[in-house]
Amino acid sequence: MLGALARGLFGSANDRIVKGFDRPVAKINALEAAFAGLSDAELRAKTAEFRERLANVAIIVEDRPPREPQGGLLLGLFHGIPRTEKSVFFSSPPDQIFLYQRNIEAVCASEAEVRRQVRATLLHEVGHYFGLSEQELRGL
Repeated sequence: MLGALARGLFGSANDRIVKGFDRPVAKINALEAAFAGLSDAELRAKTAEFRERLANVAIIVEDRPPREPQGGLLLGLFHGIPRTEKSVFFSSPPDQIFLYQRNIEAVCASEAEVRRQVRATLLHEVGHYFGLSEQELRGL
């Protein structure tokens, strides 16, 4: 009975976890409106701003991944510690973002499509570098 009363007052553990996302989600939603109004020049400046935040990360292009996952082609991979989990007290080797050229070419029909796919894959892996999960990236 005491547990039910506590859950009624404070919510369940899951309720508290979900509530913890309210503030970040509100900030992200507010950014969407701000980005929608930016001109191309302003967007290029934002790109430079994000590029400056990339630190200690190498972008590597390889033909193919060492092992293909079951059920599909791997186009890119982030290997390292997400920036949100790094500590200033411990040094780590450079993080790595791999782009797999042959796999990207295999899913594209033209050079323009390859360029778009490279950009999309790179942005996806940079998202992992900044700590976004696969599920969060799919929602963008």
